[in-house]
Amino acid sequence: MKPQAIRPNTDWLLPKLYSFLQEMGLTVIQANINRNVIDLNRNLSGNISGDYHSLIYLNNTHGSPLYNHPLTQPEIAQRIEQYYEPYHRELNSCIEHKLRVCPQILLLDLHSFFKDFTDAPDGDIILSDFDHTCSSSKTFSLIKSGFEVEGYSVSENTIKGGHITTGYKVLWEHRIEAIQIELRYSAY
Repeated sequence: MKPQAIRPNTDWLLPKLYSFLQEMGLTVIQANINRNVIDLNRNLSGNISGDYHSLIYLNNTHGSPLYNHPLTQPEIAQRIEQYYEPYHRELNSCIEHKLRVCPQILLLDLHSFFKDFTDAPDGDIILSDFDHTCSSSKTFSLIKSGFEVEGYSVSENTIKGGHITTGYKVLWEHRIEAIQIELRYSAY
């Protein structure tokens, strides 16, 4: 990766921002790799390398190259094996464990974004459930109103949500509700 590459769509400081979740007794699985190395929120059966919608970005969201040379197939395979597969095995295992004791669970996929994100609306929070196909309107409204009560402005489904939200909803159907939460950098 180019040392001077600008990585604008990094989820900065999320472990600190959401540290209270574990204190509340919620299960947290934390990604320990920058999404510019491999994006865990992309489908493995989609584009492997390319633009921002790919598993591995070749350019940042401004179109600037991230690498000095094209990645080799072994480099790409190593990232999938080292980061992507273990993360999704752990996430799936955690969901299976929770569903053994609960009839239904809520999966929150936590991210952050910067002001100049393509067509990003004004607002502090973007809640996404892929146009209300991954959660009930009751759950979505409850989370939205919780943010609004705390003084945050909330936008709905302007960033649709990625593989974690949609893929796990498809896999587990009615047993899971999934919502992606994007927190604007300037809100923290």
